[in-house]
Amino acid sequence: MLWSAQLLAIMSVVAFALALLIFIRRAAKALADTRETQRFRRRVGDLAPRIQTSLDEVAVRVDGVRRRTLAAEAIAPDLETALAAVDGYTIEARELRAPGAGTEIREAIVNELEHARRALEMVEHGCGILVGGRVGTRELEAQTAVKRGYINILHAREALVRHAARGTSLASPEQQGFFARRNA
Repeated sequence: MLWSAQLLAIMSVVAFALALLIFIRRAAKALADTRETQRFRRRVGDLAPRIQTSLDEVAVRVDGVRRRTLAAEAIAPDLETALAAVDGYTIEARELRAPGAGTEIREAIVNELEHARRALEMVEHGCGILVGGRVGTRELEAQTAVKRGYINILHAREALVRHAARGTSLASPEQQGFFARRNA
């Protein structure tokens, strides 16, 4: 009789220890996931305004060429700077450690940065034709390249703003019901 009471006490202590271990593991995972989500939000919130500022600055200069209030050769250094900045932002965005749902947002940001790079290259192509002095039939191609590049820069910037807003408002695990029953 005494032996069975001792066995029952030991089994209840073991069961309590296992339950405590499971709870601690889940709590530690929730804490780690929350930290990762907060880090992702903070880094996206830091990256997005820098991207927007860079694209806005170059878009104003490209708009000047598009409207013919600025010479095409005047924005060549700005285009090179913007291309280098976009490349840097792309590398930085690829290095973002995103939680589960944040992976899609990170990939969308990288995709839009690649679109912005192609838009800047298109403007660079158009300005190269305008600077090259090959007027005539190629002037229309140059104007079209500058205009399309300008519009694509604006579209990429707007899309980046949308993706960054999604990234900064990404739900943390406790908002998703992390401790909800898994097999219900």
